[in-house]
Amino acid sequence: MSADIETPLKYYSPEHIETLLRRARATGLNTGRVASMIFAFYASHAFEGVHPLQSGVFRRKRRRQRRPGFGRENPFVFYPRRLKEILRTYVPGLWFLLKLEMLRLRIRRDPGAKAYTDIALSPSAHDSDRCFELYERRTGARSTAA
Repeated sequence: MSADIETPLKYYSPEHIETLLRRARATGLNTGRVASMIFAFYASHAFEGVHPLQSGVFRRKRRRQRRPGFGRENPFVFYPRRLKEILRTYVPGLWFLLKLEMLRLRIRRDPGAKAYTDIALSPSAHDSDRCFELYERRTGARSTAA
C-alpha cells in the first residue's frame, strides 16, 4: 500500500475518532455534524475507494451505460456482480456508521465530556522561545519572528 492510501485509514483510527468527537463536545461543536463528516470522508475512501468529492449516498451503475467500443454486458453477469458490490460496500459502511453513532451518543451522554482537554485544546504556553523552537533554528525565521 502506498503512503497516500494508508494515511486516511491511520487518521481515522477508532482512538482518533473518539478524540475528534470528544474535542468537538468539549468545544461546543455539533457532534452529529462532526460524525457525519468523519463518515463521509472515511467511508468514501475505505468502502468505495474514491475521493470524497466523487462519492455519494448510492452509486448508480447501469448495464446499458458503457464506454464506446464495449458491448452490452450480459444481465446474468452484471446484476449478480452489482449485487455483490452493493453488499460489500454498504454492509460494512452501515456497520461503521452504527459504531460511529453509538460512540457519538456515548460521548454526548458522558457528564464529563464537556470538561475534556488534551494538548490540542490546551492554551498555548507563555514560554514562546520553547514553543517556537523551529524558528530558532534558522536565521531567516529568527529575523522574521523578531
